Amino acid sequence: MKTQKTLSSEVYIKNLHSYNPITKLPVTEFAAGSDIHLKWESNGKSFKVYCGSKNLVGSSEINSIKINPKIVTNSTLVVEATLGNQKSYASITITINNPSLKPSKVDTSNDEKISGHLWVQGESKIKDAFIGTLTTINKVSMFQNGMEIAKGKKIEETKLVVKTDGFLMVYIEPPIADTFSHSFAVGEIYTAGKWFKAMGGNAYSYNSKGSMNMTNPNTFIVPIKANSDCRYYCYNHFGNQVDSTVYFYWFPLGFDQAPTSEPISKHNFPSSRPKETNPKALITERMDKALEIVSLLEKATDKIFDNEIKEELASQLLKL
Repeated sequence: MKTQKTLSSEVYIKNLHSYNPITKLPVTEFAAGSDIHLKWESNGKSFKVYCGSKNLVGSSEINSIKINPKIVTNSTLVVEATLGNQKSYASITITINNPSLKPSKVDTSNDEKISGHLWVQGESKIKDAFIGTLTTINKVSMFQNGMEIAKGKKIEETKLVVKTDGFLMVYIEPPIADTFSHSFAVGEIYTAGKWFKAMGGNAYSYNSKGSMNMTNPNTFIVPIKANSDCRYYCYNHFGNQVDSTVYFYWFPLGFDQAPTSEPISKHNFPSSRPKETNPKALITERMDKALEIVSLLEKATDKIFDNEIKEELASQLLKL
């Protein structure tokens, strides 16, 4: 009696693995976009390889295949074996050692380093950043509006502590309601080891034909580095008939609560502020020098000018 062997109608697939085509050794880690070689054992007659959700990336009629599904992130490959109407499946996870990520959200607590270009689309909120070169094709906005941090007619030298980079502005507002009274004020800002100064108030112009007066508001703004040595100061001249008001405004580039201001006397900081300017003394000094030049001119021409001509010549010299 003869025994007849029958083939099983059940399809199977096993020992699915990826391998190095040169060494023939199994591997599961690849560079993004590289070829992937798969091999398996099966009694199937046809095979299909899927990646992701119903994404066919290759087909074969033997128990191996070379595919390039352009995988850029860790992915799972599924091999489908078919024998008649029967199907069987096996899967393998592929690890990409240089993945391209498109996450909707990333939470990281470690230091991250980006060697190439970083493209950010949409709104980006960064708490602290050190950026060497920044190019933007869209608008750049400050986080907050400017804020008044001090105003007065005399403010002693004060240290300003800011937690973000920004701009500090001084504005001198003359006594608009009293333009005919003498007024001279000075606002100063210390940063980068130097005092910067603005002068304003009521201005006058003198010549031999008379004089005229006008208000002279003034302002300037300087960039301030976060946590740097920054100070401000203002005063009105002691000989004023009426004082001007000096304002200091802070414009933060990043988010910053109201910066703190403390007189340096509380910390015994040495003052590096220059001596106060005396406008009358400056005008007198310049006029004296102009009259000296007029006297030299008299000697050179062997002539003596009357006082009116001397004053006119001196006034013209002051305009140079």
